[in-house]
Amino acid sequence: MADFKQCPSCGAHHPPTHAFCPICGASLHETAVQSLYGSGKEHYWEIPDFLLEASKWQRTRDLGASGSGLLWIGGLLAAVPFLIDPSEPLAIGAFAAGLAIIGMGLLRMRNSARTLARAGIIANGGAFLALALVVGRVIVAPAETISPTVTPVAAAVEESSASAESNGISIAGEAPMYRGDPAHTGVLSGPAPVGHPEITWRYDSGGEITSTAAVADGLIFFTGKRGEIFAVDAVSGEIRWQKTLENYVLGSSPAVVDGAVYVAGGYKLYSFEAATGKERWTLPIQYSAQSSPTVSGNMVYIASQDGKVYGVDARTGEQQWSNGDIKGLVFGAPAVSGPYIFVGTDGGEVLALSATTGNRIWKTPVGGTIFASPAVSGTTLIVTSRGSTTTDSLTDAAGTTPAAGTGGGSIFALNIADGKLLWTYGVAGASSAAISGNLVIVGGDDGGVHALDLESGEQRWLAPTGNPVTSSPVIVGDLVYIASGLNLYGLDLTTGQSQWRFSATDTISASPAIANSQIYIGSQDGFLYAIGGDGKQ
Repeated sequence: MADFKQCPSCGAHHPPTHAFCPICGASLHETAVQSLYGSGKEHYWEIPDFLLEASKWQRTRDLGASGSGLLWIGGLLAAVPFLIDPSEPLAIGAFAAGLAIIGMGLLRMRNSARTLARAGIIANGGAFLALALVVGRVIVAPAETISPTVTPVAAAVEESSASAESNGISIAGEAPMYRGDPAHTGVLSGPAPVGHPEITWRYDSGGEITSTAAVADGLIFFTGKRGEIFAVDAVSGEIRWQKTLENYVLGSSPAVVDGAVYVAGGYKLYSFEAATGKERWTLPIQYSAQSSPTVSGNMVYIASQDGKVYGVDARTGEQQWSNGDIKGLVFGAPAVSGPYIFVGTDGGEVLALSATTGNRIWKTPVGGTIFASPAVSGTTLIVTSRGSTTTDSLTDAAGTTPAAGTGGGSIFALNIADGKLLWTYGVAGASSAAISGNLVIVGGDDGGVHALDLESGEQRWLAPTGNPVTSSPVIVGDLVYIASGLNLYGLDLTTGQSQWRFSATDTISASPAIANSQIYIGSQDGFLYAIGGDGKQ
């Protein structure tokens, strides 16, 4: 080379055609052209503006391409935790490597502001977005994660002694299904916590909990509204297993009997092994997500919003019968007592079916809309109705007209043998009744907890809560446990006086399950609470 340019920044020699130093990037636009032959002549080679701009663009593009590629590679590696469990070593390693490569890309592009301005912001927006999402997934741990969030507040309760029963293992004081038993009396063996309420632990499910938990085999089983069923350790609150059902769960509470879990979700009835969560069988049932299954003997009974009630073999999942003569939507769980199954419909009708065949025995219209599950004690059936529909007369399937009642939007007592009306109480609601001795306890839309005489329907006491009561009460010993608004109350069974109160951070519409000196209840804040007592009277 006869002539050359000497870089004013690093001193390197370059051909006179170069506009930029390829080593340090300094401009050679007005650098003197020198001769290797020692002529001593100096002159400047003026480069046309269009060639200069093209050269700048080429340099920018080259630098930008190298940095942009690294950013894309790093972003893709950092996104690996989206595809697998973020706690896996592979996910952690990929995330760390992605961050390192992204840093290299940014370092490569540090000397080119124009590259970042013209190409980087747009071309690498996706990489930065992926990085932000990954950081949110791995570091922030949003509510959608399946990892448990356990907040210990008090000492864990002592494990109860286990005893073998039938085909499964049962612990003292279990609450195996919604309302406690097939008759839905709402009476649980407990024992209840002693003293004032204290949180033992809480589990974050990541979504609303509106169903009632079941307690059996040392585990707490409950469903989330998003379509999941959880099995949580009763002592520690740690997740044992979790399953995502194929569709939503609106209010179906699990039933756990003889080592098997039964739950409705979307368009199926499921059965899982209680200990492991392994699927035993499924049965297609339309619109069953609202009703809770009731297990009695070797049968599972469940209602559907397609106007049917099903009798299913609990061991095999085979449908034994279905009754499509309901002519209405059934939201509550069927109540079972002896040879009878009882359901209520959105059309305000109460039906008694044969537990063996599903055939209708009697039907009694009471008016309004029945959301609550019926409850049975002895020869008396208690049903709660919501609405203002008035029925002039109540007529059973045989055409008998019993004593006139007040119609829809009330609490009704019917004779289980023929459906005849025994008495009514003028409070509407969606709360199922709890029955202990000669007392009927039920929550009302008026915000009160009402205690009624089982034989006459006369009020024994009234406990106001200030909010409509959609939760259903349970009774353990001499206390009534029921939720309203944000609060869970413990009321004296005899007087209705409040003994204690626990407050969640959002509405509680589920019913409490009580076992092993703990209360287990879910809230719309997404937490399942285990509530014990401080031992102080």
